[in-house]
Amino acid sequence: MITYSDYQESVRKSDKLPTDNPRFIVLGLVGEVGDLVSLVKKEQRDSLKANTIEEHLHEELGDVLWYVTSIINRENFRIDNIVNNAIQKINLKENNIQPSTLTNLSLIDSFSTNNNLKLNTVEISLQLTISLGSFVSLYSSKNTNNHNEKEITISIFVSNLLLFCFSKKISISRAIDYNLKKINSRWPDKYIYPDPFDINYANYERFPPKMVFVFKEISVSNKKYVIQQCQGVNIGDRLTDNKKDKDDYRFHDVFHICYAVHLGWSPVLRALLHLKRKSISSTDENQDGARAIIIEEGISTFIFSRAIKQSLFENVTRLDYDILKFIQEFVKGYEVDNAYLWQWEKAILDGYNIFRNLKEKRNGKITADFENHIVFFEEI
Repeated sequence: MITYSDYQESVRKSDKLPTDNPRFIVLGLVGEVGDLVSLVKKEQRDSLKANTIEEHLHEELGDVLWYVTSIINRENFRIDNIVNNAIQKINLKENNIQPSTLTNLSLIDSFSTNNNLKLNTVEISLQLTISLGSFVSLYSSKNTNNHNEKEITISIFVSNLLLFCFSKKISISRAIDYNLKKINSRWPDKYIYPDPFDINYANYERFPPKMVFVFKEISVSNKKYVIQQCQGVNIGDRLTDNKKDKDDYRFHDVFHICYAVHLGWSPVLRALLHLKRKSISSTDENQDGARAIIIEEGISTFIFSRAIKQSLFENVTRLDYDILKFIQEFVKGYEVDNAYLWQWEKAILDGYNIFRNLKEKRNGKITADFENHIVFFEEI
């Protein structure tokens, strides 16, 4: 099991936030605590069973822990001291908790997941937000140089966070594991592509090393269409925007090309190129079939609805995590569920870079290097 010092160092290494100012990080903490306690609100409001939000609780707690630890790092505190101070601040007699039983993460985890305390999660959530308010008040003050006051304020917040965990019987190490896996999926030390999903299939069922696609806009009876060609042969149907308000979505097949380049996945492109993996019927039906195609098209449409509000992601280098999180939820149970978040981000941003070029030029050649994960646009 991970130790306090191991986790503190993991957060230090993964911290890509562009400032050493803890006040900026406090804003992030406010957002994450809001997400955490909103799950309690939804559970109460919608009479949800505990297991329906369990995974989300661990994920949101992991985010809260990361931001708290990021602040602790910037203040040069030791997380084990903070946690030990936090345990001392819990009303031990009222809750029948002995500090000696909670001296490390393993013991805290064991207690949290097996305790029989009669704790009111709603009341504890309110106490958590009150202690967060003290946190914000301290860091919004111009006089924030009192090191001791900061340590006390952080410790009080962590004590309420521990009580929240106890009330929901949350495994803190599991929350940490969720968080570190998410960070590694988005911002790894090294960006190494995994083997393609079709690596063990015959060549005629695999994406080839490289392909060149041509997109052309044509007019037929005063109506605009886009046709796509590969090696001089038309592929798929000619496309319109399929919408009253024209938005050039007719060029959207470039998104599927970029999914294939960066993810090694695109049931849509497999169908267009007749590369479905029919040698294994379960793969043909489940991974390359109609439902997978619908899911991919749904993802493309969803992202487009976001992109259209953000200038088609022009000058965007990082996507909103909510977009990537939605995609992960959407593809659960399919092979692409194993893809990293950074792969999705690259696929989406490359796709919209080319889409913007096609939107401007109305025609273009797209070279897709599936082997080296490179895709680029050229005018024709």
